[in-house]
Amino acid sequence: MISGKGIAAVLCLAAACAAPAAAQDGELKRRVPLAIKLAQTAIYAQQAPSGQFGGGALAGHADGVHSLCLLALMSSGVPPEENH
Repeated sequence: MISGKGIAAVLCLAAACAAPAAAQDGELKRRVPLAIKLAQTAIYAQQAPSGQFGGGALAGHADGVHSLCLLALMSSGVPPEENH
């Protein structure tokens, strides 16, 4: 059951992972890992006991939401075999 906040976390995580390293200054380098960790936590908070994402109002798009959540987590360095 992912909410609008969960979708926002996925999009923020994807944007943070895509930011070019050359454009990051010292403050940004310090803050990006924290933002990534917070987004990962927000995504995991939306995970159903079955392991799926995307229930509730987005149930009609569960496969797409689940895929985006997994892509965001893996892009942020979470290994595919990690269980949460």
